[in-house]
Amino acid sequence: MAEAARSEKHIIEIREVWKTYRMGDEEVHALRGVTLDVIRGEYLSIMGPSGSGKTTLFNMIGALDSPSKGHVLVNGHDMGSLSQEQVAYLRCHSVGYIFQSFNLIPVMTALENVSLPMVFAGMGRKEYEDKAAAKLEMVGLQDRLHHKPYELSGGQQQRVAIARAMANDPALILADEPTGNLDLKTGQDIIEICMRLREESGVTIVSNTHDHKMLGASDRVVDLRDGQVERIRRSDEIDIQEGHIEGIEGVEV
Repeated sequence: MAEAARSEKHIIEIREVWKTYRMGDEEVHALRGVTLDVIRGEYLSIMGPSGSGKTTLFNMIGALDSPSKGHVLVNGHDMGSLSQEQVAYLRCHSVGYIFQSFNLIPVMTALENVSLPMVFAGMGRKEYEDKAAAKLEMVGLQDRLHHKPYELSGGQQQRVAIARAMANDPALILADEPTGNLDLKTGQDIIEICMRLREESGVTIVSNTHDHKMLGASDRVVDLRDGQVERIRRSDEIDIQEGHIEGIEGVEV
């Protein structure tokens, strides 16, 4: 009963996860026994200096990589025990992705880019076109439905990417440096959109980031160092100063 209750509370459960790469005769440990729970509906940021393991951990959550040891559960599913077809289904229906480089298909309009996950999910044309238009309106792009990526600014392209991530109403969004290619104001706009979507839909957001602006949006921040969780803090516990984040050596802002 306690285990069931815990699974209901936590959308992600990471248990003693190790990731080891072999480089010649040498073993490199990217992750060293990471254990972490992500609460449903929270905004969690993963931070750390280069080589800390944050990208590896992020890829584990999205089933883009698999642990050498340990378990990663998403929505109660052990990602390491799923077939490729099951992982693909989970990604399509339960997880949305936002990338630093937007990853929009250049020959498709905004409407077509947002529709694509719905096509893969088996929706009919009328349904996915109406829903894609609604998702674009949700991020303020109702007048850009038929524009292709090259006709949009960076901020507008990231809004399309957010609408696409929300296409199939996922329980979880994985945001990989979502403001990394944007200027200060546009990045802040994107963060505010993510916060609003989280509040309106209850979606959980896990962000891999260097951006100090993300800290104010986050409920909790996970600091990684040398493949281990150094600490987990609420955002209101972090002293953010110009050029430095207190307690996170090596991360500049």
